[in-house]
Amino acid sequence: MPLLKGSSRQVIGENISEARRSGYPEAQAVAMSLNQARKSGAKIPKKKGNPGKGKNHPKKGERGKKHPPMQKRMSGQKKNANEAEKQTS
Repeated sequence: MPLLKGSSRQVIGENISEARRSGYPEAQAVAMSLNQARKSGAKIPKKKGNPGKGKNHPKKGERGKKHPPMQKRMSGQKKNANEAEKQTS
């Protein structure tokens, strides 16, 4: 399924169709076709993303909220030493 080289709308459309027939999702087929057109010299700008605002980005009212502090766990040796002290006292 090699993509055709070229930067015209017709070639890009054919590449999208070919990629879709090969089983690629539509968004990936479009991305592959536009990338091939860019390599062929087409003046197609890259998609502008919105960096830093993904699905895990805090909403407007949720900024600044912090988690409650966690208690530190004792290692095994310290825990055993503390238990021994309590038993002897």
